[in-house]
Order: sequence, then C-alpha cells, then structure tokens
Amino acid sequence: MEKKHFKLYKDGKKWCVAAITVMGVTTGIVFADTQSIKADTAIPQAQAQQVVVPQATSNNNTEKQEVTVVPQAKIADNGSGNVTSYDQNNNLQSYTVDGQLHQVEDTTQRVPANNISTININGDLSGISKDNLKTINTQINLNNGQTVIAWGTIKYQGNSTLAWPKKGYRLKIYQDEALTKKLKLEIPGSGFKTNAFNLKANFTDPNKSNNVVNSELFKQITDSRSNLKESIVKKMPNYGQIAGIPINLTINGLNMGLYSLNTYHQDKLYKMNDEKANDIAITGEGYSPVTGFQQPVTAENFISDSAFSNVSPAKVTQATIDRFNELYQVANASENNYLRLEQQYIDIPSAIDYLVFSFAINNADGLRKNIFYLSKDGSKWTLMPYDLDMSWANSWDGSTTDEKADFSQTLNNSGNKLLINIYNHHRQDIINRYKELRQTVLSTGNVITLFNQWFDIIGEKNYQINDQLWNQYNMDGLFTHRAYLSKQELFKQRNSRLKTVDNLWGISTPDTVIELPETKSVTRTIELNEPNGNKKAEKQVVTFKRASHFNTANDQLTTASQWTTDQSVFSEYSIPVINGYSALVNNRLITKIDSLQANSNMDSSIIKVNYVSDSFDKNQNTNIAWLDTVQLINNSVHVAGWHVTNQVATHPYHYIIVFDKTNNKELGRVQVTAPTYRPDVKQTYDLYNAEYSGFDVTVPLNINNLSTSSDELVVISRYSNNINGEGDYTEYWNSSIKLDQSNNSALDSFNTSADNTLRVTGWHATNLALTKPYHFVILFDQTTGREVGRQRVLNSVRADVQKVLPNIDNSLLSGFTADFDLNGLDLSHNLQAISRYSDDMNGEGNYVDSWFNPVKLMPSKQQNIGYLDSFNVSDGQLQVSGWHAADMTSLEKNHYLILFDNTTNTQILSQKVGNVMRSDVAQVYSNIQNANWAGFNVNLGKVTLLPGHSYSLVSRYSIASVGNGDSGLYTDYWFTLPQQNQQAYSIDNVFMTKDGLHLTGWMASDYFVIAPNAYLIILSNGQEIGRQKVSLTDRTDVANVYPTISNSLHSGFDSVVKVDTDRMGDTLQVLLRFTGSDDGNSNYYDQLSSAYPTNAGWFDQLIVDGQKVSFAGWHIDDRTIDKPFQYVILLKNGSEVARVKLNSNEQNLTRADVKQVYPYIYNSENAGFSGEIISPIDLENSNIQLIHRFTSSDDGNSNYVDYYSPVIKK
Repeated sequence: MEKKHFKLYKDGKKWCVAAITVMGVTTGIVFADTQSIKADTAIPQAQAQQVVVPQATSNNNTEKQEVTVVPQAKIADNGSGNVTSYDQNNNLQSYTVDGQLHQVEDTTQRVPANNISTININGDLSGISKDNLKTINTQINLNNGQTVIAWGTIKYQGNSTLAWPKKGYRLKIYQDEALTKKLKLEIPGSGFKTNAFNLKANFTDPNKSNNVVNSELFKQITDSRSNLKESIVKKMPNYGQIAGIPINLTINGLNMGLYSLNTYHQDKLYKMNDEKANDIAITGEGYSPVTGFQQPVTAENFISDSAFSNVSPAKVTQATIDRFNELYQVANASENNYLRLEQQYIDIPSAIDYLVFSFAINNADGLRKNIFYLSKDGSKWTLMPYDLDMSWANSWDGSTTDEKADFSQTLNNSGNKLLINIYNHHRQDIINRYKELRQTVLSTGNVITLFNQWFDIIGEKNYQINDQLWNQYNMDGLFTHRAYLSKQELFKQRNSRLKTVDNLWGISTPDTVIELPETKSVTRTIELNEPNGNKKAEKQVVTFKRASHFNTANDQLTTASQWTTDQSVFSEYSIPVINGYSALVNNRLITKIDSLQANSNMDSSIIKVNYVSDSFDKNQNTNIAWLDTVQLINNSVHVAGWHVTNQVATHPYHYIIVFDKTNNKELGRVQVTAPTYRPDVKQTYDLYNAEYSGFDVTVPLNINNLSTSSDELVVISRYSNNINGEGDYTEYWNSSIKLDQSNNSALDSFNTSADNTLRVTGWHATNLALTKPYHFVILFDQTTGREVGRQRVLNSVRADVQKVLPNIDNSLLSGFTADFDLNGLDLSHNLQAISRYSDDMNGEGNYVDSWFNPVKLMPSKQQNIGYLDSFNVSDGQLQVSGWHAADMTSLEKNHYLILFDNTTNTQILSQKVGNVMRSDVAQVYSNIQNANWAGFNVNLGKVTLLPGHSYSLVSRYSIASVGNGDSGLYTDYWFTLPQQNQQAYSIDNVFMTKDGLHLTGWMASDYFVIAPNAYLIILSNGQEIGRQKVSLTDRTDVANVYPTISNSLHSGFDSVVKVDTDRMGDTLQVLLRFTGSDDGNSNYYDQLSSAYPTNAGWFDQLIVDGQKVSFAGWHIDDRTIDKPFQYVILLKNGSEVARVKLNSNEQNLTRADVKQVYPYIYNSENAGFSGEIISPIDLENSNIQLIHRFTSSDDGNSNYVDYYSPVIKK
C-alpha cells in the first residue's frame, strides 16, 4: 500500500515540509511487531530550495581559516542531570549520571535493538512544565519503515510522575509551523485519528507494559459483556480503552530510553463531544472525601483538578454536578433504597467488570483516582479504568507491592463508598463473572501471551539499554528505578496474582502449559550517499523463530535453546559503480559489502557508503584541520570541524582525542564513524576524501585523569591505520584550551510553595566542579549559625545560562530546585541557601560553594483584614463572596474557606479555593501583600445549617496544601454568619374558586432543613377548615431578597386548598407550616398570615319613592360558591314586607372597583346588583332596610348568606 510521510527541510530561516512516498504494511495482530500509523490526507508539498553553504577559504598551511557552517551540538538533557553523548549518527558513545562517566561498547552502525519504533524531538525545552507548552519539530519512525515528520507542542504530563527523573509528556502534532493544521494519526488498535498523544515514561513499570496490555485486557472483557449492545461503550473506539506502541524516545539528541506512544482520555476516546452538557466523562484525581463519595461533589472539586477532572463536558455546570451526585446518592443510600437507586443510575455489568478486572490485576490505584465515570445523553453511569501502570505488583514509587494481597481488604481500605456498596451487594455476581472470564480473557494463557507479545516487540536489548540509562536514579529513598523483569519473573508474577484471586473466591483453575512463539528480526541496511545528493537504501532482513513454554504449575519458563531461520545469511552486496568516484565506508575503499552469517545475538546495523571523487591532487602533503565548534558540556567535549590529508587513503580510522597537556594524559577519544559531508572543504582543498572530511562528535572525558580544572587541554584529530587509533597515524593538534575558572550562580526564587515547603531554585555553573559530581543545596540559618537542611539535587537544563557562559562545562546542566520541609524552620530568622558541588556523596570532602544572600521570609508587618460581601444559602448550597487581605500570604500560598459551627464547636466543611482580583480592596489597602488578589467568590456545595445554631465562615491562608490548612503556619479571618432562625413569607394572591381557596406566594424558613414538608392550612375564626401539602417551586426573586434563608430559592407555591365553607366564619387566615412529619401535625414551625374577611358588601343606591324602592350595590362572600340565586328583601321596621328574585340582568354585574379592593373574595369582579322592589303597603313613617341574599334555594328561604343595607327613616 502506498503512503506518504513528510520531511522538514530548511529554507533560509524557515522550516518547510515536503511529501515523500513510502510503502507500509498494516497487520491485524493485537501487538504487532511491525506497526503502521494511519495519517490524515497528505500535506501540500513545498518546493525544495537549495541551501547555500559558505565555502572554506584556501590558506598557506600556516594560517587556518574558519568554515562558517557550524553544526549544532548533539547533546541534550532530560531535565534531571542524565546527559548522554552521541555521534553524528545518533550512535550511543557514553553517558553520565550524577557526573559519573559510563563507557559503553562500540556502537558503530548500530540501530535501536529489535527495530523498535522511534520518536525524535528537537526544540528548546527550557522552562517546560505541565502548563508551559514548548514548540518542537518531531520525527516518528515506525519499525515498518513509515515516517511522519511534523511540527508540534510538548509539555509535561501526569501528576505524581512529575517528581520522577524520567518525565511523561503530552505531544500534539501539526502540519505547519504556525500550528494551525492538525496532523492526525491513528495508533494501531485505537479506532480513531487524533493529533494528541501521551508519551508515557512508565518509570515505575519495569517492563513498560501495564498501561497498554491492561487496557487490551479490559477491552476484551468489555467485548464479552452481556449488555454491550445496549451500552454506551459499544460505540466507543476500542471500547473506551487507550492503545499504544512502544517507542524509543530521543530529545535533542539525548536518548531518553523506552516510552510508549499512547492515546489518552480525550473526548474522542469515549465517543463524546465536550461541547455537549449531557456527554459526561469524569475521573477522580486524588484521595479526598468526595472521590470516595463520602461527601457530595461541588464545583470547587473541579478547580485545577483538585478532586475530579472533566474530559467532557469542557465546562462543568451545576446540572453536570447534580447528575454526578447521582453516584453519591447510590453510595450513601439506605438499604431500603439502594437497589432502586442502583438500578436507576448504574450500568451494573460495567461495574461488575470493573471490580472483576481490579481484583485480577490488583488495581489499587484505580479505587479513588484513575477511574472514569461515563454517561451519555442521560444514560446510566458506566465505570471505566484508566492509567493502569500501578497494577499487578507495581507501586507508585517504583517499589513492589504484594501480588498476593487480598484485594477485598484493599477495596475496603480505599474508602470508596460507591465501589464498596456495589461489591457488597454483588459479590456473588462478581465471583461468577470472574469464573467465566478465567476460561477466556483472564485465562493465564491469554494474559501471559499479551505480556509476552509486548516484551518481544521491545526486545531484551532495548530493556537493557533503558536500564543502563536509568539504573542510577534510585535517589535518597524518594523513588526507585527497577530493572526490567525477565520473562520468567514477569510470567510468574502474573500467574501468582491470578491464583491468589482464585483462592480468595474458592475457584479451581487447572494448571496448563502455555506455548509462546517468538520471532526476532535482524536488519542490515546499506545506505548509499551518491555524489548528486540522492540517497538509496538496501535492506536485508533475517528472521529467527523459536518457541517457549510456561508451566503454570511450577512457574517455569522453558525456552528452546536454538533460534531457527530459513535464511541465516546477509547476502553479498556489490556497490554500484559511479564513474569518477570511489565508494568508502568509514574512509575505507570498498567495492562490495561481504556476505555475513547472521545470528540471533546480532544488532541491526546501518552501513553508510559515501562516494568520493577520484580526482584530487596526489602530490600535496597538506595536513590541515579546523574546529568549527569546541564546547565543554557536562564532562564531555563537543567538537565539530574538518581534517584533510591524503594520508586518509592508507589511514582510514579517524579519531578525535582530547589530551591534557598539563599532566600528559589522554582524557578521552571517540572514533568518527559517520563522516559529515563538506563540499566547501573539497572546493578549497583538492585532497583525498575532502568532501567527507567533516566530523561532529562528543568526546566523553575521563575526569579522573584531570589534575585540576586549570589544566591545559588540546583537541587532536587523528587518522590511523589501526582500528583502535594507534599503530601508524597522522594527526593534527589544534590550539590549546584553557578552562574558565570562574564560579557563577544566581538564585531565582527562595520562597514557600503550596505544599508546605520552602522552594529554592536557581543555577550554579563552574568548571571548578569538574571533579565534583555531587550537587547539594544547603539551607543555613544565619541567625543561629547552624545548618538546618541539606538536599542532594539533580541538575536541570538551563539553556539561558549556557548561552551566557558557553565555556563552563556544566552551564547547560546548572539548574537546581530543592524543597525543604517548613516544619522546624523559623521563618523569622535569616535563612541562607548554599549551592555546593562535592566529590563526596554526603556533600563533604572537597567542594566548591556558592553562598546566596540571606532572606528573612516572615513579613515585618502582619496586617489581616477581611469583609464578607454576601452569604447565600438560598438553594441549599453555600455561596459566599468577599475578600481577605493578609501580609502573610507572601508565605501562606494556600487559601481555604471553612464553615464552622460555633454552637457545637466543630468544623462542618473546608474547601481549598482560588482568589479573584479585587482592585477596590487594593485601592484602599495598597500596603497589604495580596490586596489586589484578595477576593473570593465560591460555592461550597450543599450544606445543612441547623436552626438555632451560630455559624462562622473562616478564611484561612496556610502554608499547608492538604486538609484544611491547619498544619504549619496559617492566618485566619473569622466572619460571623446570620443566625439560623429566619422565616419569611408572602401571599401574592388569594381568591376563592369553586374548587377551593387558590393561594399563590412563597414561604421560606431556616427550619426547612429539619422540617422539609410544606403545608398551607386555612383557619376561620381560629378553626382549621382546610389544609394542603405543597411542593415548593423556584422563586429567584425571593432568593435575591432573602439569600441568607436556607432554600429560599425553593419557596414558591401555587395551590388550591379545599375548604369546608359550612364552617367558614367572617375571616380567614393562612397558616404557612414547615413540618418534619408527613401529616403535618408534629415537629412544625409556623408563620400566620393576617386575617382576610370572607364577605363584604355595600348599597351604593337606596331610593324610596312611595311604595317603590330602587337599589344598586355589590355583595361578595366566599360562602356563595354553591348559592346561585340572589334575592333582595324589603324590611319595614324590621319585618319583611316584600322580596324580589333578581334576574340575570340585575345580578352578577361587573364591578372592577370591588375586584381591586377585594381580589381574594369569591366572584368580586361580578359583585354588582341593581333593581327595584314594590312594597304592598305604605312605607311612610317607617324604618326601611334592604337585605341582599345569596341562596341555594329557589324560594330564597334556606342555605343563604345576607348583607344588610343601612336603615333609612322615611
């Protein structure tokens, strides 16, 4: 299949990209020896431009002239002091750890063992951190020949791993230098394309296998899950598990050893869109009460990933938190409610598989953190593992754990109430599922086969090289680098773990013999560098096979003694003839590459064939050299330049030697195994092989042969007829080198950090440390004259220092960071840092010091002032805002808010918070340390403030970064909160309907937290005539006015209360009750409304004209709902003399004025009546009075309510 990969080349000052066509093969094996990455569509090609190389100027053999092409140094650092030197072809020559030189065997023409894939990263990584991205260019070389070259960004990845010397990285790659076009690749097995990857260091995993192999195991477990078709996992690429390939990483020429290139927990891995609120992927980040579901989750738990981190949605809202707290409900459910809530919220098969898997691999690090909780579009919560390096028998610090541990005890000790509850309710289901999987995915055969495949891809030699690089990093008990486990030990450990789980659950698994086929390829690559600039390559591959067997009964691995192959010889290769040119390999004239008998112990190799012109001046006896670059770097000398002489024809072995002229001793030598192309030199000096006379090497120095740092050194370029550089030779001695004797240093910071430590950072560069490899930072109390702390440090890269001090050996690796525990330090004293290089591991012996100026950390002024702007518990969550300014924040970097119950003298909750800008505070208190950033505005989550209790909010600045900040120094400011006995209400509308008394309004009370049932009770003349339990609704207007009353947001009501009108008197009152009982009759807290009249009326007109009486008025009464008939009755001297039944035109007349005054009395908008009544008798000299009557009887004589007019005397 044809593929394109991309190559960067330089066009002036710009990097360009050109497409190159290669052939690649994709395999379908779980962990294929040959990996292929799928790339996006091809990048547009750029036109290549010729690089103009300045030419060397001819000389008279006495004055040397500089060639202006200066190769870059092939030296780099991993940020922790491990420096390795490579030749021009990236062949390992030597490496130093803590200043100790280590020579390795000749690596001429070697390539990474076992043809492992490689990643080369180049760029300025100074200042890199977890938050500080650096721009780089990178080349990914897969072992199938596929190459991807791109721009990218890189930063540190991980949390606890940042303390380790071997760092993990987050890598993103792009097509262009502007980083605008993503270059997406598909890692084999991942199921999706992405431009973002993790470069996992796997420092604590000796075989670098757990993350990827465990993920493959869980993928296989998921594939056998009963409810997979209905699960959200079904559509996830790779069932939500990461995929990866092992690689060898090089950064700026420094071999970093074994890594893995992995996908990671981005939203694509879980088939989610982080812009959608209902696509939720959350993982625990530590060991706090909320990650064990011992407390409800709040928004603050997501700040800086303090407890949880969200892959999706990108922005956590309260709705997200409410959904996530469904898991808290399950974790804390009563026995009566547990199964109902579990069934409602949890994907039980996924939870069972998670626990089965965790038991099997001893996943102790996945019980609070490294566990993903996933839900999509309101689905049930699915549990998913992640970051699985600390499993089987690996501990966080590189040490081992007991693979025979009882994981049920580990689970109980974890404190994760959710997982513990699931385990306790489904223990037998979990055992049954494990028993089923032991026959398939979790069979010892399948598990060991997967780990065996990964082991073979890396190869034992790559493991050994990695251990050589890192085995010195077992420092001061802080962390341990463990050497890789042999297959015997690895398989034994896995077998032991699985048998432990079998025994725990009483399962019998028969022993078996597992067959493990092995393959191994050795490649010889012949590269032709033709005179026209073309490069051609011929690859010859020999593949070996054998089989091993592992017996689970006795943990014995039996390996076939011999590797076999169908073709064991690298064929003879005839060098193509180019007229006028001769072919050279390492300066030796050749016409063919001999056949070679391959064996399984051989490394793959590269043979570079250079063509040199047959036309040269054979009569010249010139012997001349020039050094373009000479730089002392970390006990090595980087040398680049050229050396021409016709003697090369008979003296092909080229060495660069560093010699101490003071004591007449050689300090180091390196063979030039990859001559560099120098057409400029050929143009100036027409000598044999002048076009390949260049060299660019790093010579490691044997510091033990150095008398002092003031010795006089010289660089010698030597051509010899002997492969070891001795015998007969021609050499050129360059000018002597005198080392700079200055002692240079600077202190960048000396201050408390957020983890209860005093952090000291800076740099110390001096050649006086050449023979003093151990670097210490010492803390000295100048006030008492005593040393109070000492810490050995690993130097870090300081490219800025090297730029200023290029002639200082350790300037590139001069940076240091030391953390001292604040406990026991008196910060009111003058403290002084000392940087020391010593030849003694304890920091004594012979040493060179740099003393920095003393510092008094305790501020002279200690002002402390604060103000609480707002306190809001209207929605049951505690929202506070205000400010706290204190001079001690120069030391106390951590800010906590604490809710304290003064009544019981106990802390209710504490939360670590971030500060916000308060320019208003800074304007008034400009002399206080943190005034400009004194603000806080924080939701502290759901709280229960008990009525009658007194509470305070404590704002605390502390040195401590854990707990509530009460360890070490801290400064408090106490805010008194409102007393929790507040109540308020309002009845917005009240009116009688045919169905009952309709009430709208709100009722709020601090007693809601202990009496959550709300009732509306209707009283008439002090007697209850109706009640209704109500569900309160949101009233933001109430919350805005009464933010300090608990749950005032949830205070609204709109309800109809059925009342007994027969018992209704002249007035009504509403009793607004919060009660702890369902029937509302006990444990209650009442508020009583004012009285409302139930009836009213008025006669606007009453005219007596003879025996005719005209009238008009209005009458309303809540008791008239069942009284449809209206009468007007005429009284003379108190006795009825006539009555009239009002017709439809005389009754229920519109009276908006009455409605406005009495909106709460039934039918007030239609209260009007008018008409006339004729008396059968004379009305003169009488007291006249009218009655307006509502009645349910047609004759008006029963079930009625009356309204009397004033008496008129006639």
